[in-house]
Amino acid sequence: MKYPAWFMRFNFQTQREFLYMKRKYLSCLNFKEDCQVLDIGCGPGDITRYGLLPLLPKTAKKLVGIDLSSQMVDFAKKFHQDDDRVSFQQLDICTDSIPPHFHNCFDHAFSFYCLHYVPDLRKAIANIHRMLKPKGDFFANLFSYNYLFDIYEQLSTVEKWKPYVHDYKRKMNQFQNTVNFKEYFQNTLSNGGFNVR
Repeated sequence: MKYPAWFMRFNFQTQREFLYMKRKYLSCLNFKEDCQVLDIGCGPGDITRYGLLPLLPKTAKKLVGIDLSSQMVDFAKKFHQDDDRVSFQQLDICTDSIPPHFHNCFDHAFSFYCLHYVPDLRKAIANIHRMLKPKGDFFANLFSYNYLFDIYEQLSTVEKWKPYVHDYKRKMNQFQNTVNFKEYFQNTLSNGGFNVR
């Protein structure tokens, strides 16, 4: 993502969904005292700083947001790293080499609207598991289907619109046409070492 400010300005869906999850699920989580927390796919950092941080105990040691995009991380550092406990770092969750200081580091990990875009979900899940402490927990939400990609597919067959949507499959959710996404995702988590709740 090249334009973090635009992303924040027009990303009402993520903000609205975060508030919904906060009411329905996140308020039920038992955060550990002195916890260290990871936000995977933090984007411009607004939800990391103003959504997640206020949910954590006052004794939380650190909240680290990671993102593949250097532009997003630079933006997050500039505008949302105003608390000593919050930091942002560029990191590909599908990397072959997680930084050693992140191994068995985090008590809790979160990912909001990120994992459906990763090219290798199994590797991402294995990396997340590697970064969590024993008995650490992971909360994720992701799209299994988005009707917009069906529209893009239809537009790609119309000469007038083809130049504008020719590369839609590069940005398409990898699960768009998965028949039983929930079972697939649960199996991927289980195979990656997680107990699914």
